[in-house]
Amino acid sequence: MNIKRIFIILFSLSLSLFFFSCSFFSPSGDDNTASVSRPSNGSSGGSPSNGGSQEKPPVSNDPVIETTDPEGKRGLCFEKLNEAEIKVLASSDVTWVYNWGTHPSAKEDELFQKYGIEYIPMQWGRCTDQSLRELREYYTNHPDCNYLLGFNEPNLGAGVGGSGIPPADAARDWPKLEALAQEFGLKLVGPALQFSGERLSDGKVYGTPKAWMDAFIDAYKKQNGGREPHYDYFCLHCYMNWPAAQEGYLKEYYNAYNKPVWLTEFCAWEYNNGGQNESMAAQTASMAQKVKFMDGYEGVARYAWFMSSQNTYNIPFNSLFVSVNSDGSLTSLGQSYLNLGNDKLLETALTSAQALLAAAKEGSQPGEYPAAQIQIFRTAYDTALAGKNSSDAAELKALYEDLTDAMAAFEESRIKVFTKSAAALTAADFATSLTKNLSAAAFTASSSEGTNTAEKAFDADLESRWESSHSDNQWLAVDFGTEVEFNTFRFNWEAAYSSAFSIEISPNGSDWTAVLDVNDCSGGSETYRMTLMQSARYVRFYGKTRSTAYGHSFWEWGISKE
Repeated sequence: MNIKRIFIILFSLSLSLFFFSCSFFSPSGDDNTASVSRPSNGSSGGSPSNGGSQEKPPVSNDPVIETTDPEGKRGLCFEKLNEAEIKVLASSDVTWVYNWGTHPSAKEDELFQKYGIEYIPMQWGRCTDQSLRELREYYTNHPDCNYLLGFNEPNLGAGVGGSGIPPADAARDWPKLEALAQEFGLKLVGPALQFSGERLSDGKVYGTPKAWMDAFIDAYKKQNGGREPHYDYFCLHCYMNWPAAQEGYLKEYYNAYNKPVWLTEFCAWEYNNGGQNESMAAQTASMAQKVKFMDGYEGVARYAWFMSSQNTYNIPFNSLFVSVNSDGSLTSLGQSYLNLGNDKLLETALTSAQALLAAAKEGSQPGEYPAAQIQIFRTAYDTALAGKNSSDAAELKALYEDLTDAMAAFEESRIKVFTKSAAALTAADFATSLTKNLSAAAFTASSSEGTNTAEKAFDADLESRWESSHSDNQWLAVDFGTEVEFNTFRFNWEAAYSSAFSIEISPNGSDWTAVLDVNDCSGGSETYRMTLMQSARYVRFYGKTRSTAYGHSFWEWGISKE
């Protein structure tokens, strides 16, 4: 352990005590010894030795902690990835990766495009002609790439993985990245910062992300006529062991700079408070709580686990794959990180599926389901229910996907309530309506305009009509005097048709049940034929939404049994 590393550990201890005394979120600071030493050309270097047992840890049997849908936030840092590993990532909730470089290898690039993984370039240290040329080449060849990551840990020196860029020097370089972002229409992610005890070449120590960022902004404004630097996201690294501490850290910087945060390196890897980095199970539990918070917090735009393959079987147990250049096999931590959230999603899907099964009947009512489809769906539900307590995140993901597929297929099997025709109608089409022998007293309406009264809609005359008052939620009812059967409704709409309406039935004229809901009426002539026969004494048209500023109006409404 070199003198810089010892200093940083002591510095982290002092920060921890300071924050604890100020009632911060946790007695922990951030430990920069967690950073990998990465050369300034953007390629990944080796990792520091952290000691610990070399014995292979047991796979954790703890259930995956509930979280919410990641919605594309989840990412991964990597040094090298092969096809087997990339294929595993593509079937998980990890959607993006980066390697601290301006581009991946040619083979990785080919595989990322093949499997739909988003690679995001980084300008690791100060800009050079070569790095800018490589970035322009990458964005030219990848027009769907929309982001550029800024400097990596500029407030740390190379000995502990940083790029060691004083704020004034970074301010001189930043316009080059702004110009690149403007040229290619990119979102610019700010410099990736964490706590530091390093003295940079300007002779100063920028101990916190805020100290360096504020100095950078001030320097930029002095160099650019008072204009502030442009960046779309604030960027942080965090190796705090305790989830509550990381949560407070993210909230602090989101609120301070009013920018969504990218957390582009995180895992539990502090030495100064112990407990969280003693086993893979502890690392997994810590990770799961952090991910749960970030998935649901608007202040975090994206995050990336540190890292794909590192220290697999010793502290801090943060590797997702079982080895470098693996066959795609995952550690228990990897299984959780790649698929975390599907336990919660599966539980939600099970609740929805249960409601569907409770409501479904064997085709006895319109809009319900055939018996064979009910049985297929019940089998899918029972399978998912039996596996819901699995500790295998990949299995939970598969169960969730299978159940949601079954739900979609079940909905497609639903019996249609009605068929619709827009064929032109004549007076003869209304002459056989069940309403033809009823007296005017059988027809009532919520309102009528002038002589356009309720009975005019049932006289088989296409030149007389009913028109409601000029407002929504108007109705027109028929009393057949006794219960009748019917399954077909015909409308010859006036220009002021109803864009949304329902047909309701009632046994007593006061308790109404909708049997037909239409939300896409386009006027003209329309015929709606119900799948199953209906029976009722009272039938009511209920106009919900008008297509014009006038009322609900049709020349004729026919009700028949066919």
